[in-house]
Amino acid sequence: MLKLIQTLTFNNRVAKVYRDTEWGEYRVRFWDCKVYQSGADYHTDDKQDAVDTAITWTTKEYVC
Repeated sequence: MLKLIQTLTFNNRVAKVYRDTEWGEYRVRFWDCKVYQSGADYHTDDKQDAVDTAITWTTKEYVC
């Protein structure tokens, strides 16, 4: 089961950090210009790593 921990949004990019209790990990899901980037989910067992990855994704300079 996924539980939403945090949502970060910037420049038409969205990254959502989830806690996956079934697998005991954190997962980051990415949206670019409102399109879910399937297959690009980031998995880690470290919450700060997941949040840092979400921040990096959303703050990259990019225009749709």
